[in-house]
Amino acid sequence: MPYTMEFQTTGFIILVMLTVEFFSKKRWKSLPNYIFRYILITSVLVTGCDVVSVFFIANRESFPILNMFFGKLYVVLVVLYDLLFLAHTLANTVYEGISPVKIRIKKMIFAGFALLSIAVFFIVLFFPLYFSGSARDIYSYGIPTSAAYVYTGLSIVFVLGIQLANCKKVPLRRQMPVYFFCTMEIVGALLQMFNSELLIVSFVIATTVLLMYFTLENPDMYLIAKLNEANSRIRSLLLNILPSKVADRLEDNLEESIIEKYDSISVCFMDIVDFSQMSLVIGAEKLVVLLNNLFSEIDNIVGDFRIEKIKTIGDAYMAAAGLPDRYEGHEEEIVNFARAVIKKIEEFNKRNNTNLHVRIGINTGMAVAGIIGKKKFIYDIWGESVNLAARQESYGVADKICVSESTMEILKDKYEFTDRGLIDIKGFGPTPSYILGEKKN
Repeated sequence: MPYTMEFQTTGFIILVMLTVEFFSKKRWKSLPNYIFRYILITSVLVTGCDVVSVFFIANRESFPILNMFFGKLYVVLVVLYDLLFLAHTLANTVYEGISPVKIRIKKMIFAGFALLSIAVFFIVLFFPLYFSGSARDIYSYGIPTSAAYVYTGLSIVFVLGIQLANCKKVPLRRQMPVYFFCTMEIVGALLQMFNSELLIVSFVIATTVLLMYFTLENPDMYLIAKLNEANSRIRSLLLNILPSKVADRLEDNLEESIIEKYDSISVCFMDIVDFSQMSLVIGAEKLVVLLNNLFSEIDNIVGDFRIEKIKTIGDAYMAAAGLPDRYEGHEEEIVNFARAVIKKIEEFNKRNNTNLHVRIGINTGMAVAGIIGKKKFIYDIWGESVNLAARQESYGVADKICVSESTMEILKDKYEFTDRGLIDIKGFGPTPSYILGEKKN
């Protein structure tokens, strides 16, 4: 196939248009983007020089000096392009958390190739370049061309090796130009090896650079990624303070009043015994750290049950079952959670050489749940059933689970209960209370 100017001209036009578009917008200031600027400029010079050199090679008898100048300049620019592509690959594989040793290795690789490229430049400068063919069937050969081929071959090996070694750390879209570069360089070299008149290097460079452009980090893509990341963090934070169902409603309409009535839920309160007195003994700061560690472990337990943590108030922990999704059996679910908490505190004391004790109170009944206010809002529940659960805890027994009559009546066929009799509870008067026992066979 004869050498055709159409390939070279097309590549040059593509790169000129791409250069105008690239520099017409503000680009994200990342190292790969910065190196791409020079790749783009070099690519334009390579393809432009290729087009111009064809004219002078075809008329080398009339313009011998210009013919030699542009012929050698073309080889130098190709080597520079390969060096810049290697630099881009090295920069593209610098990821968050990379070790200083790996960064030094990358710098050493680049320094080695930079020195090698300088050596190739001197070879091009001091050794003659030969030309053959005429009209559309023209090509160059000689020691400078051979040196450039060797340099390109080494570049391909190192570029591919670096990318494969970091493929798990770099997004696939940013790997594609490297694989395309290596493939096209090899295919182009093989084609030219068996068809000396077929020179398609400039077109290969143009298509490679065009693909690289579409994989760059640009402000829009970066901002979208950052917004998605921020939204994910906000969502995660929102789910830490609100049930997912409530969070969804709040995201859809921030102005919506979220208040729901529940005919039956089970509420659990727990409180550390003698917390205030303990703070005087071991110090408030150390006690708060201890409390945080304990409550964090209880938070982990919450995920094992169909319950919602409502809030903590000082050393008190509040949770509920049967909301926001209504379901049958929430009474047993909250009891199982409370039993798991008792066991967790026993393990916590052994591991930390502490002597923490907890009172737990549970009640089942009607309540209203939702969010009140627009600033620093929390999901909360209100009603007599909530107050009674709190009283069951405050009038309870250390390391025991005290439940109301309503909860006991529902679970009496499944669990043993000890009747505490009537307890004179503030705001309720004489009120039945029961201590949860073992599960019945």
